[in-house]
Amino acid sequence: MRKVNIIKSAVELIRKNGLAKVSMNDIIIKSGISSRTFYNYFESKEALLDYIILSNIEDDRKAFQKAKKESPNALENLLKAVSHSYAKNSVMHVDLMRDIHHYYPSAYKIIEDFIRGFAFKYYRNIISRGIKEGYFRNDLNPGIQALFNLYTSTCSLKRISEIDKIHSPEVLFRDIQRNFIYGLCSDKGLKLLRSYSDQYPIMHK
Repeated sequence: MRKVNIIKSAVELIRKNGLAKVSMNDIIIKSGISSRTFYNYFESKEALLDYIILSNIEDDRKAFQKAKKESPNALENLLKAVSHSYAKNSVMHVDLMRDIHHYYPSAYKIIEDFIRGFAFKYYRNIISRGIKEGYFRNDLNPGIQALFNLYTSTCSLKRISEIDKIHSPEVLFRDIQRNFIYGLCSDKGLKLLRSYSDQYPIMHK
């Protein structure tokens, strides 16, 4: 129970203030525990961050597999998967990915490994399936499209956010994903997409 409380407190503080501005002492105070108790669970801020990221990745795996199982076609599978990521990004602090990249190489490597491994194969397979079903354009390279989307919506988003001071990361992520989905669709896919648009907020303007 204490471990869960530590993680919950850390996530709330990071979402509100940004990773770089949250200290170990801040987390300890919010958790309502002693320093000794905290260090019984996590030896450092880096260890805590690694654990949080690994837990989030496991949640992503389960959500993506559930989306695949429940989707009758590739387009709906893609919409469900992207909507899951959109919901998580909407509460993410603007500087989170930048701070992880700059200051926490272990955590960044965990994210990179997930993107290059499971996430890449997952999205590549969705796109390949969509091409076979006729919902996605047949002139696309599934691997290139999967990599483009993953890196644009994760690693590149931090840089886009630094340049664009008008729009929130939530809006930027939504527009990147929406344009990506439209770009994949064939005429048949666009027709199906219009029937889904009301069900998925990420497709709303």
